[in-house]
Amino acid sequence: MAKQSQVKSRRKLLNPVFHLQTKQEDDSQLTKVEYDLSKSPDDAWWSYTPLNYLDLSSNILDQLPENIKMFEDLSVLNLQDNNLSHLPIGIGNLKKLTKLNLSRNKISKLPDEFYALVELQILNLSHNELIDVSEKIGDLIMLQQLDLSNNNLIHLPPGLGYLVRLTDVNLSHNQLTELPSDIVNLRGVTKLDVTHNNLKNLPPRMGEMRKLQTLHAQHNDIENLPSFEGCDYIQELHFGNNYIKIIPSEFCEDAVNLKILDLRDNKIKELPKEIAMLQHVIRFDLGNNELTSLPNTLGLLPHLQNLQIEGNIIKHIRQDIIKGGTSRILKYLRDKLNEEELALSTVATKTFTAEVNLFPNKYTMKNSRSLNLAMKDLTTINIPNTVFDDAVAAEVVVVDLCKNKLASVPEGLEKLRDNIMELNISMNQIKTLPDNICDFKKLQYLDLGKNALDNLPDNLGSLLCLRELVISNNR
Repeated sequence: MAKQSQVKSRRKLLNPVFHLQTKQEDDSQLTKVEYDLSKSPDDAWWSYTPLNYLDLSSNILDQLPENIKMFEDLSVLNLQDNNLSHLPIGIGNLKKLTKLNLSRNKISKLPDEFYALVELQILNLSHNELIDVSEKIGDLIMLQQLDLSNNNLIHLPPGLGYLVRLTDVNLSHNQLTELPSDIVNLRGVTKLDVTHNNLKNLPPRMGEMRKLQTLHAQHNDIENLPSFEGCDYIQELHFGNNYIKIIPSEFCEDAVNLKILDLRDNKIKELPKEIAMLQHVIRFDLGNNELTSLPNTLGLLPHLQNLQIEGNIIKHIRQDIIKGGTSRILKYLRDKLNEEELALSTVATKTFTAEVNLFPNKYTMKNSRSLNLAMKDLTTINIPNTVFDDAVAAEVVVVDLCKNKLASVPEGLEKLRDNIMELNISMNQIKTLPDNICDFKKLQYLDLGKNALDNLPDNLGSLLCLRELVISNNR
């Protein structure tokens, strides 16, 4: 008993390794020197060294002092996640700013001086309380990325069309009822997000946005699909949760490079037979519409892997076929094709086949950043290495070799290993994959479906960027 009591008494004398510090203990370790940005002492540290980068994010700032103007060399200013309700006039003095983050504040209006920041390239004003934006925004001609999402914007000024260097525009989660007509002048934009607004229509000439690749327009009141004539780069269209009733045949002819088409939760009653023109579509979401039938020409889409039709009342296809999934539905539709519908397949294929040369030149590849050799009846031996040399020079990131007669993966593909992000070699006769497929470190999408593979390389797991792998219909 005496021995046990001695042990207990020793334990009481020992200080614990971890203990909760009091506020006084914390304060005793803090520096006693304080800087006030509203004052400018003679020995201020910023008077000795030009300040280029300033991060004041995630504080409780409710105002920015007028003397912010003395940081004339700032190129990056981060004020995200504060309590700012307005900006000082002096903000316009920061002429060298290239990146400004004002997201997650309470700003309702921007001073006119703000639009003097003509060197801005990246501007984030999301999650504020903006009601409108001045047409002077057109003075910010260097802007490349603009985020105005999650505000209270009812309309946008026409000056937006002057920002011709923009590539990424986010206008989602506002109260917009229309977009300015000159938004189609933004011919460098690759991604446009207008989801969760009150838009009834988009500008009719959306095809003038020549480089547009992705358009998100879900959760609006849109009734008609705009024209995408001339928009050769468009790959993703998201129009879910709208009031679209018709897919015009012209739409199918203009958007032939589409890969993803989302028309979920609309009012579509039928699909045009010209849907066969969308030869590159991989995902097609028609869930929760008013479809009662599907055109047989839908079975002519060679890349379609994911067809969503739940929430419709399809009467002419048995439920067991529908439950069998995309491949079963497409096979059923193909088996019912008549000669007229098969002729449409020939027209659709010609859309993607070069009329003069079998192989695209490097200038064509440079514009699209892709090497498209799909459906050209190719074997491994008749693809010249010069094609892959040109693809390297064009900085190609997408390669499509599907629906050919390839018995093996072309050796020339190895030259593109440092660039490729998407590779489609489905619907060939490939029996084995070379081990060097694992050298394609940037690969995100790999389609090996409908070949004769009976195994995969052991080191396939080294493709750390891979997000989608298709190996269906092999051995």
